[in-house]
Amino acid sequence: DENGNFTPVTDGPKLDDLRRTLAALPADAPYVAWGRWFLDDGPNRSIAPGFTITPAGAKKLAEELGAPDPLIAWTTRDNALLLEGKYAETEPLEREMLAWVIKRDGKDSTDADMHGQLIKLAQSLVMNGKFEEAETFARSSLAMREKNYAADSPSIHSARATVGSALVGQKRYAEAEPLLAPACEF
Repeated sequence: DENGNFTPVTDGPKLDDLRRTLAALPADAPYVAWGRWFLDDGPNRSIAPGFTITPAGAKKLAEELGAPDPLIAWTTRDNALLLEGKYAETEPLEREMLAWVIKRDGKDSTDADMHGQLIKLAQSLVMNGKFEEAETFARSSLAMREKNYAADSPSIHSARATVGSALVGQKRYAEAEPLLAPACEF
């Protein structure tokens, strides 16, 4: 909501089973921190794995600093929509976030904000069944990440998995497999 509070989203036993599985894995296992963070329904959930600040804390800090950066508020809203399963509402918000980053940093920027917004939009498009457009954004993010990160980094595996998901949505399974298999093994 507008105050940075999240409404718990549950899907009964499926999510509970997933939470138990994640709880049993070592904390340093790949993607465990992200999985635990994503499934944390609590209002005190941090803005992202590895962070201690909550959305409400980020909002308060932004207000205290008088920060004109709307990404904090948009990200808070986007995360809430994702948790609520309102994927159709995330797409226009993520397009607005990407447009703002392009305006702020330039269309040729390759920094973390740019490739992060590209992949977020691509993932939203996948969830909304817009697979061809998702592939385009995901490939752009992947290209940037491949220039900035080690070949076996989680950031690259995540982008490859998103490209692969877009390809699966287009029923291009043979192209998707080499992108998805290494991400699953990572």
